[in-house]
Amino acid sequence: MPGISDLTMQTTQFALDGLAARSSARANNIANVTTPGYQASSVTFESALASALDKGTTPDASGISNFVEQGTPNAQGNTVSLQAEMTQGMKDSLTYESMVNGFNYKVGILHAAIGSQA
Repeated sequence: MPGISDLTMQTTQFALDGLAARSSARANNIANVTTPGYQASSVTFESALASALDKGTTPDASGISNFVEQGTPNAQGNTVSLQAEMTQGMKDSLTYESMVNGFNYKVGILHAAIGSQA
C-alpha cells in the first residue's frame, strides 16, 4: 500500500516478513531432522524492530538475519530438536496470525475513513 502506509503498517509488514523468514528456516530444519551433521538455523528480527521503534523509524530489511542455532548434537551430529521446532513454530504461527489481524483491522479503518466499502 504505497502512499498510505504509516509507521505502524510498515513495522507490521517488517514483522510479518521476519516471521515468514523464520517459518521458512524452521521448515528447512524439520525437513533435515534426520540429516547427519545438519546444524539447525533460525531467523532473528526482533532487536532490529525494537531499535527502529525506539527511534521512530522504519526497520530496514537487513535487520532480518539468519543464524545457526546453538544446540546439543545428537549421535549423528544433528542439532535439530523436532519438539522445539514444533513448539516454537506454533508460537510463531499465532504471532503471525495476530499481526495479520492487526494489519487487516488498520486497513479496515482506512477504508472506513475514505468512505469505501471493504
